[in-house]
Amino acid sequence: MTNRSTIAVVTDSFATYSVFPGSKSLPVTVLPNRITIDGQQYRENIDLNIDEALNLMRKVQHAPKVSPPSVSDYANAYAKIAETADGIISIHASRGISPSWSNAQAGALQVSHCPIMVIDSRTISASQAMLVELALELVNAGESLEEIARILRTAVERTYSIYYVENTSFIFENRIVEPSHAILGAMVGVKPLLTVENGQLAAMEKAKTRAQAVERLVEFAIEFAEIADAVILQSKAQTSDTGKSLLERLKVETPDHVFPTAVYGASLAALIGTDAIGLAIIEKQEMDAHDDL
Repeated sequence: MTNRSTIAVVTDSFATYSVFPGSKSLPVTVLPNRITIDGQQYRENIDLNIDEALNLMRKVQHAPKVSPPSVSDYANAYAKIAETADGIISIHASRGISPSWSNAQAGALQVSHCPIMVIDSRTISASQAMLVELALELVNAGESLEEIARILRTAVERTYSIYYVENTSFIFENRIVEPSHAILGAMVGVKPLLTVENGQLAAMEKAKTRAQAVERLVEFAIEFAEIADAVILQSKAQTSDTGKSLLERLKVETPDHVFPTAVYGASLAALIGTDAIGLAIIEKQEMDAHDDL
């Protein structure tokens, strides 16, 4: 009997949110982003947990700055993991949003004695985490490093997210929405709905009321014939009135699927602010290799 290869999974903390489980038997290594809030730098989920970070962000006027793990951070992590692993699958925030993927690629080149597959998730937050969880399942199923990378790159194309942003100051400062649109939106009282499109956060449309936003979020969810995984992301553990309305509408429109709620992470909050609600979905693919896991 041949020995089963050991494959490790790595990601950056853009993937973290309040219910990101990882795995006890197949741990995922999460390298922290560094978030600068009001001049003070913190390692995400190490120096501050999600609630502490979001509470600090609510008190500042300017959007925090997110710095990904450095090239040396990745090289050192990979070298340590390579001491006991036969391969590494490394999944990162979209290169259109963060330099994390580029830093990971450069770090991987410094480790020659262990194969490393660096994957651009082309997304962030819970959508990225869903890909990490899929990688863990594939490792547990005994798939090869090459097959895991292939399945993940296919799954990237089935991963979607949408966010309704109430307080727009951070997205304007981060130039996710152009200043001219910000002024017009403020004048007519509309708030943007954002999505990750072609690997970048972008405004897709606007809503004038929370009820309109809820309807658009529901419309987004019911576009999918089958959902493999999904989560409602919000800025607080207690479900808001908007969140309750969304849950009620989803129960009616998608009775066969349960949508858990979770608090989105500090890195996402630094981009879109601390007053948003969204949906992250990975669509199920017919005859997917993952279906048989």
